[in-house]
Amino acid sequence: NNQFLKLASGVIYRRARLCIASSRAVGEGFLKLGVKNVEIIPNGVNSRMFTQKDECAACKMSGDQHMEPVILSVGRLEKVKGHKYLIETFSILKKEIPNAKLVLVGDGKERGNLESQAEKLGVKDSVQFIGAVKHDDIPHYYHRADVFVMPSLSEGFGITAIEAMASGIPLIATNVGSLAELVEDKKTGLLVPPADASSLAYAMRFVFDNPKTSESLIKAGAKKASGYSWDTIAS
Repeated sequence: NNQFLKLASGVIYRRARLCIASSRAVGEGFLKLGVKNVEIIPNGVNSRMFTQKDECAACKMSGDQHMEPVILSVGRLEKVKGHKYLIETFSILKKEIPNAKLVLVGDGKERGNLESQAEKLGVKDSVQFIGAVKHDDIPHYYHRADVFVMPSLSEGFGITAIEAMASGIPLIATNVGSLAELVEDKKTGLLVPPADASSLAYAMRFVFDNPKTSESLIKAGAKKASGYSWDTIAS
């Protein structure tokens, strides 16, 4: 929202010989600034890192995932990531699935507000704030989750969506920015409107209530993620 930075960056982008965008959404942003030469090269993931299941005993997540459905979200705890709607959704879901757990991996300015929100909604004991985690340790959390949720209000690329699909868990994401490019609704994952707790709750219930459909989402998602391996992106 800083007008000076917008003006300065616009001048820099327009003078560049080439601007590389990580998604069509970012590329369209460049074009709106008047950039002439734009190429889209998406981010990639280390596929082997996420497809190899582990038995990490040091992982901070507690409980048996078969007894306690685990909902996971990975990302900075900032307003733009939409975590407050995820916690609101989780409080709705807890009424139907009392033993469900919500795990948030990442840190940021909103952590205090989100912890207060969880307490006010009566779900504090079921929400785990893991904090910042080394990238090499992140797959441990994916492998212990039953569903991954990306509740962003805006997203330039959404690398964690690819990581979740590569890890073999159902993905629910908001229909914003690049997520609409990465996720094919009801095929590689589920897309929901942003800032809409009721729609998000419905999608979560759908995943838990329809294991066969969830399995097809997992298979299609894994195939989609394979196209974002670093070898493929580099070539």
